[in-house]
Amino acid sequence: MIFQNFHTRYNKRILLIGSNSFLGKNIISEIPYKKIICIQRNNKNIIRKKNLKYYFLDLKLFKKLKKIINDNIFDKVIICCADNNNTINLNNNNIKIFNDNTNILLNIFECLKFKKKIEILNFTSSEVLKKKITIYSISKNTNNKLCEFYKKNYNLKIKNIILTNVFGGNDLNFNRIVPFLIRCAIFNKKIILKNSSYKLKFIYIENLLKILTLKLKNKYLNHSITILGLKKKILYIMRLKKNKRKKIYFKKNTLNFYLFNTISWYENYFKKNNIKI
Repeated sequence: MIFQNFHTRYNKRILLIGSNSFLGKNIISEIPYKKIICIQRNNKNIIRKKNLKYYFLDLKLFKKLKKIINDNIFDKVIICCADNNNTINLNNNNIKIFNDNTNILLNIFECLKFKKKIEILNFTSSEVLKKKITIYSISKNTNNKLCEFYKKNYNLKIKNIILTNVFGGNDLNFNRIVPFLIRCAIFNKKIILKNSSYKLKFIYIENLLKILTLKLKNKYLNHSITILGLKKKILYIMRLKKNKRKKIYFKKNTLNFYLFNTISWYENYFKKNNIKI
């Protein structure tokens, strides 16, 4: 646990919406909040800890969501539920992607609109800053407008945080580039990439948590690299790991260091769960 020495700083009760997401699972497992009220769609991937209380429901069900919010006491809301499908595909269910991002956020704000003392932390995407238009980026831009509306008209304390590509342990969405590449590398699968020269920014999950909780400056923590460059780094690290004669050392706060830790997590996960592809 990366925050094991900071218990006194987290004497808060948190409402975590999207607790089974990649970010949500890391918040639960790494940050020692006094109590976390978890809301997610189903009872899959639950973490058993004394400070957790779970509710399972479709977040589009306004009345049920409002009852849960009104029945519990909390100091802070963290919203990390989203449909991260950012592809342009004719077979996409665009209505679902939009609803799972925008309509759910609208429901949450409507339930919270008179709770002016509650701090609300909402995560959005760096896709809102790009020229590429997808139904995902449209929904995230709409969400930004919703945040502005509720801040201005209801004085809600909303912090809208733009995320780059977050990676690390606990991410089981293999449509995302880092888990996809690592899984292919571990199981020796052929890797076919589109837009391999496209440059992306990445941040390691533990650094993101430290920025959010310890208010660290986002310095030296974002790493820019092309998709092809990322593939080469992962394959390079995998080759080093297979050569057990050589001791592996990467300087801290480097992308290689964080990728090595992430690859090790996936290796342990696949081995522990006896997953073979």
